[in-house]
Amino acid sequence: QLKTYAKYKYLKELVVAEPTLKVDVKLGKLKDGTIEFLKPTSTVKGYEYKVGEKMIIAVKNNSAEDIYINILDFQPDGIVNPIFPNKSLRNPIHASELKVPAGQEIIFKNYQITIGPPLGSEVLKVFISDTEIDMEGVTRGFKSRNMMSALESFVSDAPEFATRGGDVLNLKEAKGAVFNIPFQIKPAQ
Repeated sequence: QLKTYAKYKYLKELVVAEPTLKVDVKLGKLKDGTIEFLKPTSTVKGYEYKVGEKMIIAVKNNSAEDIYINILDFQPDGIVNPIFPNKSLRNPIHASELKVPAGQEIIFKNYQITIGPPLGSEVLKVFISDTEIDMEGVTRGFKSRNMMSALESFVSDAPEFATRGGDVLNLKEAKGAVFNIPFQIKPAQ
């Protein structure tokens, strides 16, 4: 369990900057069929939601190139849930559908997230890349003993990292960013 906790903390705290990938992620609430986009509050860390409210996510790509987005949800109890992509939804969203063209904004209004317990501080972990990525498999490990199998499989499938002699992947050519969007979950009133 200590190893699982350490991996959870590492991923939750991971932040990677890439100056050429400029993305704004906005969180909103769905009220009476209308989306109200929120601003982070100074009284709590990040955004604030109450149990039962519906979260809507919007992504604006301010970069000169197309990007792909993935989002994971880190709950205060150590559970990690996939937000985007998420193939277990009634209306699944796949990694290939998460491309945001340069200069455009996508509001994921068909993917409403109903806020529920546990109460406390949560983090949306946002992964941005100039190539298609799929971080959904990483979440499976937080509910089983083989937590990092999806991420390990991803790395092991890249022979350029493990072989001698052939072409070597230049990591400077791979563009990606990772950042956090904290929010609080409060009881319904």
